Amino acid sequence: MILFVHGNVLPKKMLMRLKLLCVLLFMALSATQANVLSQTVTLQAKNISLERVLQSIEDQTGYGFNFDRNLLKGLKLLSVDVKNKTVKEVLDLCLKELPITYTITDDKKIFLKRKVPEAHTLEETSVPDTLITVTGLVTDSSGAPVEGASVTVKGSTKLSASTAANGRFQLSQVRAGDRLLIALVGYVPDEVTVTGAQLLIARLQPSLSKLDEVKIVAYGTTTERRNVGSVTTVKAETIERQPVADVLQALQSNVPGLVITQANGLAGSGYAKVEIRGTNSLASGSTPLFLVDGVQVAGADDYTAGINPFIAIGPDNIESISVLKDADATAIYGSRGANGVILITTKKGKAGQTRVNANVSAGYSRYTQAGKFLNTEQYLEMRREAFKNDGETPTTLTAPDLNGYGVGADVNRYTNWQDVMLKQGASITDAQLSMAGGNNQTTFHIGAGFHRETPPLPADNFYFQRPSLHANFSQTSVDRKFRVTLSANYSDIKSNYASGGDISYFAFSLPPNLPELKNADGSFNFIENMSNPYAKFAQPNRTGDKNLLASLAISYQLARGLTLKTNFGYTDQNKQSVSISPLATLSPQLGLSSGIGNFISILTNNWQVEPQLEYVRTIGRGRLAVLVGATWQQLQQNSSAIRANNYSSEAMLENYATAASVTVTPGYSNYKYAALFARLNYSYQDKYLLNLTARRDGSSRFGPGRQFGNFGAIGAGWIFSEENFIKMPWLSFGKLRASMGVTGNDQIGDYKYLSTYGGTTIAAPGGLAVFSGFTYNGIAAISPVALYNPDYSWETTRKYEIGLDMGFWKDRVLLNVSWFNNRSSSQLVNYSLPPTTGFNSILRNFPALIGNNGWEFTLNTVNVSNSKFSWNSALTLTIPRNKLLAFPNLASSSYASQYVIGQPLSVQKVFKYLGVDAATGTYVFADKDGKPTSAPTPNTDQQSLVNIDRKLFAGFTNTWRYGAWQLTIDMQYVRKTTFDNLTVTPSPAGGIGNYNVAVMDRWQKPGDHTNVQRFTQNTATDAYLAGYYVQMSERAYTGGSFMRVKNASLAWQLPANALHSLHSKGARIYLNAQNLFTFTSFKDNDPETGSGSVPPMRSIVAGIQCSF
Repeated sequence: MILFVHGNVLPKKMLMRLKLLCVLLFMALSATQANVLSQTVTLQAKNISLERVLQSIEDQTGYGFNFDRNLLKGLKLLSVDVKNKTVKEVLDLCLKELPITYTITDDKKIFLKRKVPEAHTLEETSVPDTLITVTGLVTDSSGAPVEGASVTVKGSTKLSASTAANGRFQLSQVRAGDRLLIALVGYVPDEVTVTGAQLLIARLQPSLSKLDEVKIVAYGTTTERRNVGSVTTVKAETIERQPVADVLQALQSNVPGLVITQANGLAGSGYAKVEIRGTNSLASGSTPLFLVDGVQVAGADDYTAGINPFIAIGPDNIESISVLKDADATAIYGSRGANGVILITTKKGKAGQTRVNANVSAGYSRYTQAGKFLNTEQYLEMRREAFKNDGETPTTLTAPDLNGYGVGADVNRYTNWQDVMLKQGASITDAQLSMAGGNNQTTFHIGAGFHRETPPLPADNFYFQRPSLHANFSQTSVDRKFRVTLSANYSDIKSNYASGGDISYFAFSLPPNLPELKNADGSFNFIENMSNPYAKFAQPNRTGDKNLLASLAISYQLARGLTLKTNFGYTDQNKQSVSISPLATLSPQLGLSSGIGNFISILTNNWQVEPQLEYVRTIGRGRLAVLVGATWQQLQQNSSAIRANNYSSEAMLENYATAASVTVTPGYSNYKYAALFARLNYSYQDKYLLNLTARRDGSSRFGPGRQFGNFGAIGAGWIFSEENFIKMPWLSFGKLRASMGVTGNDQIGDYKYLSTYGGTTIAAPGGLAVFSGFTYNGIAAISPVALYNPDYSWETTRKYEIGLDMGFWKDRVLLNVSWFNNRSSSQLVNYSLPPTTGFNSILRNFPALIGNNGWEFTLNTVNVSNSKFSWNSALTLTIPRNKLLAFPNLASSSYASQYVIGQPLSVQKVFKYLGVDAATGTYVFADKDGKPTSAPTPNTDQQSLVNIDRKLFAGFTNTWRYGAWQLTIDMQYVRKTTFDNLTVTPSPAGGIGNYNVAVMDRWQKPGDHTNVQRFTQNTATDAYLAGYYVQMSERAYTGGSFMRVKNASLAWQLPANALHSLHSKGARIYLNAQNLFTFTSFKDNDPETGSGSVPPMRSIVAGIQCSF
């Protein structure tokens, strides 16, 4: 059975895996529902301890208790006789004569604590029924003052207040006996009774519900309960269990709407794609805005050029990552928010006892999946048959591989180049040490780390390593009004890979019968025009990358509810690269007299200042928060690329001053940015939510009169589960939200509007070179490169979203559904100019319209939860659609062969493939009129369309806890079409070079019916031309869907007696695996990265983590 979906074929095995995924999800939901059915307790016993009563409640209901064991010491025994009583009724009965009180949270957690004689309420006194003024203090569980908590009189719409920075509040016009409701984001709401006019003291317990987890958003925080935007947060516990060097890899499959594709599997390499909710721009970039502690990451939009700024941040230093997607969440970033925003928050100190945490791990990586290539017998058969088909006799010139490569080599020799190039052991070593603590005024977090990886290539001197430092200090005044926080991250990355980076393509392209490529004396054997991989390994490409990212936040409370803040940010990146090719590693056929040196230097610094004024006030049953601020930013980059040859000595290759020929390519850019922004948040009765955002941006990337733009958004939410007419026992939470707004994009590079000049190089005294487009009497001159063009402006994206967030059975099941619809216009593209202008094109805004819409789903379930065993599940699902909605006069433009209105931007216009001609053995295609041909006309006959976008992608995580053990498995599923290098080869099968064994199913004689044409090696034959065109046909694409066990983590917490021996507060031993298994019908290399590169590696590490 084969299932067809939107023109794609899902094999039976893949269909079965999807069914298995659905069955697992159904089991999770079934377990959840079954587990919540038992909500009553039946118990009959005499003279039993309270601990046994609590255990019985856990076993019968699934509720979990949290308390200090000392709390139960010395308590009298109980006699209990209850039948079908609620948990609350049983606890009230058992605790009525004991000095213990309790709190039940929405996620079935019960906190026990010792009763403090009316420390929670006012002292019992006889108070007449008169209006009084009451003051109070609200603290957290550690006793630290809590700012911003709302205090309202239950049943009143007018009497309310909020706590100041010192945790204090004051309420007038209240009566003795009134109940005060105290609430704050991230804490369990509490109620206290007014019985007099003395100081009221309340202590809030942190909420364990996912709805109340604090989320970092733009210039502030919120929770899932009160958020009206689309924000997904990934916590430290998810990041830390993945053995990756790069924080972005930890986001794969964990965030709906986010697509991250690695360029290859080498540590420190760039990314092929990082997109949030699709491609918004034809030519000006769709990279999200990246911020670390509020500071923009310099160079983030260059990740596709092999530059990876994210590698500078150690995953162990990350507290959380928030991905902002819709207009409500991103519009406050204005022109930089069109492509979404990723906020990275580093770890900070917390008040409490100083703790030292150590984490050490080691492991290995292995190449995961490779296609099967021709052995020597098959290879020789292919080559000889190709000559026979072409009617030619192989000679030493045309077929060196069939004639001993000109040196009398054994043509039957066999080397499996995949084993040689990719089956080496790659190691991973990681060590982290941190110390954190503080008190109510001062907190700190200091950390140091070291990470090292080696690639799976046969070279002992290849490596990637990152020593890093992280520090955070925070100081608060005694009255809690003044606060200063300093955070800094520094890394000194060093790596050494072969010249050219990922050279694994040798494993798939070298003939299997090549003679030994390394001679006995250590020299390299160069065969004809072939590159020698061993010579590449001897060409060091050393890179050093020093990164500093620092932020300083200062705030002062000017008055109750009014706070002045200023955030300062600075980044400094110093990247130096030296690539050396000694003469001995270069083919003699090049005719060079010395080696070659390449030197690259990129110096980037970025600073920003953001003053802000925030006003928060409780007005009756409503809460108002207003934020106004400004941004000033400057990003400078100086670069140089130097190429040197004709050295006087091979020993001086790293000193280009000794070279006779030096070419210098300098670069400089200075980007300036300024903005004003404002945001208003209002909530009424904690169920009606409204957000308004506005921003005015100015960018130096646009010409006079076009430098400023206005952006904004509106978001609203309704927590309908708080309405009395919707109260249902199974519905614990329900929220409807919507947002709309306008954001922008200025990712076009600097100085595009100016008339610029440049040139080529000529020799100068001392071997150094200067630039010149031409010379006049031997004097260097310059020539124009771009025309003055001040008329283009911002790309704009209008974002619309509707979402539904629901919680069932006391939030044991949480469901988030979002529908989004983005429209990107005023596309910045290169507009073709007539040749008479002297220029090919000019940048301008074009009225093309791009649409991105789709559905996103997130499902979190607590399937089982008790003191012995728990099982949680999380599912993310994204169904995206990208489409070019409008492009005026597309047919007559230079983009006619690239885009199709009504189709995704990634659509490929290809030849319709008809098969292999049974008579001639050549590929056959349909021309524009549907007639068969082996020589179609490019563009004219490319009438078929292939969509290579992801049609669907999902992540499924399960976490099981049993006693001291925890197992977590993350799975990733992607449905897509990809390029097929299996039988569609870079050159038609039959030439020098290796091919996948699938080519052996070729046509051999008239009447054969197959899908692989005849072998050929002559570039002038019709088969060779057809073999070239097949790469531009439907035949070149195949199903690239896959399901991957992305991460598996097993951990064991050491028991108390072992901790005591180690003098440790906590310790665990763990085993983490990344890219463990991949299930796919794709037969070649990895389906994510395709062929010709190192795929994502299978990594397995073991480690121990201790805290003291």
